Amino acid sequence: MNLIRYLHIGFVSLVYLTQLKAQQTRHYDKEVSLTTDNDALVAWQISDRYYTFGVGIQYDFRTERLLRLEKLFPSKSDYFFGTELRLEGYTPSNKSIVIESDQQSVSNFDRPFAGILYGTLDATYVFKKSFFEVGLLVGVMGPLSQAGELQGWFHNNITGGSTFDGWRFQIPNQFIFNINTKIVYDFTPKSKLFDVFGMVETRLGNLYIDISPAIGLRIGKFGELYKSAAFGNSILSDKKFKYYLQSTIGGTITGFDATAQGNLFDRDFEFALDNISNNHITLTNGIFLSYHNISIGFDHFFTFGKVIPDTQHFYARSIVRFRF
Repeated sequence: MNLIRYLHIGFVSLVYLTQLKAQQTRHYDKEVSLTTDNDALVAWQISDRYYTFGVGIQYDFRTERLLRLEKLFPSKSDYFFGTELRLEGYTPSNKSIVIESDQQSVSNFDRPFAGILYGTLDATYVFKKSFFEVGLLVGVMGPLSQAGELQGWFHNNITGGSTFDGWRFQIPNQFIFNINTKIVYDFTPKSKLFDVFGMVETRLGNLYIDISPAIGLRIGKFGELYKSAAFGNSILSDKKFKYYLQSTIGGTITGFDATAQGNLFDRDFEFALDNISNNHITLTNGIFLSYHNISIGFDHFFTFGKVIPDTQHFYARSIVRFRF
């Protein structure tokens, strides 16, 4: 009888451990992410300039079919899709307004006020040592984005800071459209404590025209790179506890930036910049944690020479992701 009892206990324990292992390694089908960017999140500075804020909500999902996008890249090992709604605001560093009584002209802006509101549809394809993301961005720039109104409301009701009436001189309304790609390659896929990777991003449309190569490093306890929460791929991740630091350094070659130069096809906006810096450097340093169905991250971005030569701008991004 004791032998039968022990066999029964052993069998039940084996089934339980098998189920537990399956639950830890199973994939999720959906994920919701909330992100906020702000230069005010950088603890050692008091700033409200250039790329001053961004907020977004993203929904990632796994489905067998979507617009025949699942047919692309037959050699892929996995794939998923995502859509995001996002609002961003850009302001000059010197917000003084000089109005001439007869012409209502403004001076002393080192870049124009600009707001963009857009949605995206992305597809991510996973391969053995890499993943590839391609996305479509569609939206509006200008007063229709309501970026100035959101910043004013936030300053009036949350922070108690000053508001900027310079938003009435922001870049006019226009439709924006971009096709964006990202490819990330893992150079050390078998490494357990550190990981070296490279990536290239491209953006082509009437919002941005640029290309950005970069190299990065992860240190800590992490899973495969293509499941990384830092890249927004945690829908593919399991329930195991992960924590790591990630840093990147990269450069960008810029052909056009509508947030500073206005309309690509109609360049008569008074405060648009005729010339911008065509290259800049970006450093990032972040910490990311993931456990069960929740991932969080906090990332710092350091840009040097973006849009305006010989300038620097720092901002931070907080991210919360829920998988189900």
